[in-house]
Amino acid sequence: MSQKLAPGLRQNLTQSLVMTPQLVQAIKLLQMSHLELSGHVEDELEKNPLLERESEGDSDDPAPQAETDDWHARELTETNTDLSGPPDSDYSNLYQDDNEKALTPSQETPYDQALEGPSMLGAAVGEDMAFDATLAGTTSLRARLEDQLFLMTTNQVMRALCQYLLSQLDGAGYLQLDSAAICEQFSIDEATLEAAIALIHACEPAGIGARNLQECLELQLNDQGELDAAMRLILDNLPLLAQQDVDGLQSLTGLSDRDISRKIACIRSLNPKPGEMFEALEPESLVPDVLVRPSSAEGSDSAWHIELNSDVLPRLLVNEIYYQTVSKHAKEDEKIFLNTSLQSASGLIKALDQRARSILKVATEIVRMQDAFFLYGIEYLKPMTLKQVADAIEMHESTVSRVTSNKYISTPRGIFELKFFFSSSIAGVNGEVHSGEAVRHRIRQLIDQEVAGSILSDDALVEKLKASGIDIARRTVAKYREALGIPSSVARRRQKRTVGG
Repeated sequence: MSQKLAPGLRQNLTQSLVMTPQLVQAIKLLQMSHLELSGHVEDELEKNPLLERESEGDSDDPAPQAETDDWHARELTETNTDLSGPPDSDYSNLYQDDNEKALTPSQETPYDQALEGPSMLGAAVGEDMAFDATLAGTTSLRARLEDQLFLMTTNQVMRALCQYLLSQLDGAGYLQLDSAAICEQFSIDEATLEAAIALIHACEPAGIGARNLQECLELQLNDQGELDAAMRLILDNLPLLAQQDVDGLQSLTGLSDRDISRKIACIRSLNPKPGEMFEALEPESLVPDVLVRPSSAEGSDSAWHIELNSDVLPRLLVNEIYYQTVSKHAKEDEKIFLNTSLQSASGLIKALDQRARSILKVATEIVRMQDAFFLYGIEYLKPMTLKQVADAIEMHESTVSRVTSNKYISTPRGIFELKFFFSSSIAGVNGEVHSGEAVRHRIRQLIDQEVAGSILSDDALVEKLKASGIDIARRTVAKYREALGIPSSVARRRQKRTVGG
């Protein structure tokens, strides 16, 4: 029996999820950090003529906050949030006196330095000035080295060569170079190159410009007057030192237990990455998205006052007066552009408001569930999952995950990422559960309390934890210990012996 193929019409009923542009934008904003959000808002302000910042006096209502268990019943409007930010700083008036002769290269570019960090030269500290602006400005490592080399030699060729070598320093302060290629490039002999490298080695911090770890340690030990023959032997056998083979080093050097221990301790006190210390000197501040403090309200059901940090939330308005004025005389294509801009501006403001609501809801539930942590410390941190929070505030788990990404909360115990409060649970001996973070903290405590004659193995840690009511497997203890960067009991025993020897 043959079948005929012929065109026909058929109806099918299917379900699909269609994400509107507004929904896509809301999801995108929800997972942004406050810095990413600030950049996004700046872009929108540039391209949308109907969008503008709300001035300080446009709204006197407080920022969204929550203090009681019925916080979710409160209404948030589009204009009741104080979303003001700190004023911009203007460094355009910072110029060096034309009659003042620069002594070092870094003094020749004061304007560039002003852009690197706030300067307090000739400026008064006002009430509205950010705290970061009162910190001393920092100079890059390269600028510091250039200043020192400028005073070390007047030879212009040597200065130029050193400038090039400084450009070859990596983040740790090491020189990564091909000596033969540089000699050919600059038409110099190896002795001239070594002389330039020696100038860099004479700079502070000691160890800068080394070509390997051994040379870096040698430079620092020489600077301290500790580079004797025995120390050179130890540095020539760094693999033995890395393996904690004290006996092998002792047989090579012929030193007593006391002397070998002192030299090893001296080497361990050195900085293997001298260039990184300057990166850590940059003044940085971690700005929280949510603020938590003890509640002072009488009759409150919650011990905590929770609010959004208005300094990191943009405050925007739609300029409807401008829209109405321009649209009256606009052409058809111009009206289309204005209508699109109006919808975009309104959608952005609604998405920002929804983002604020969501962050506040999630943060408040976290504080409620982790009340014991804020009162008594990390050992009382409860196991908590995204699903538990999502169910409590009737949100989707993925929404809670986006809210807690790159968001920080300031509490009386410090500033934490919201994701810090989510951890796996460890079963207790009596049926209770413990947070994985609290267990890691307990493991570190036990190891910190060790003495040289009683180093705890992973099995011993399991027994100690079980005695305190935490039932945990040995492999889990080993995993947590490694995650904390704590070496094995064998390595710790060698370290204790070396330090105490």
